[in-house]
Amino acid sequence: MVAAARGWARYIENHFPVSNARILLESNGLQSYLVETNEGFFLFAENLRQGQLVSQTAEGALRNLQCSPPIFDGMEVLSAAESPRPTNAVPDMDMRMD
Repeated sequence: MVAAARGWARYIENHFPVSNARILLESNGLQSYLVETNEGFFLFAENLRQGQLVSQTAEGALRNLQCSPPIFDGMEVLSAAESPRPTNAVPDMDMRMD
């Protein structure tokens, strides 16, 4: 399960505008994963195709998840990119133009 969670976290980082994703728990009732990122706490669908911000803080996430249905910070639903996001490439400054 731990290796799978690392793979899912990597998938999330590659397909969504988030960084340092870490799967915290799986909710069978909500059919989703709670994921901590640098940007906040998100609920991602089990198929990892959509995610939504629960809160930017752990305290806010706990408060919002205690509601039924959960409360989200904002209405924006993130959808997975068709292809992975490009990695942060450093431009080659030594390139010569002849």
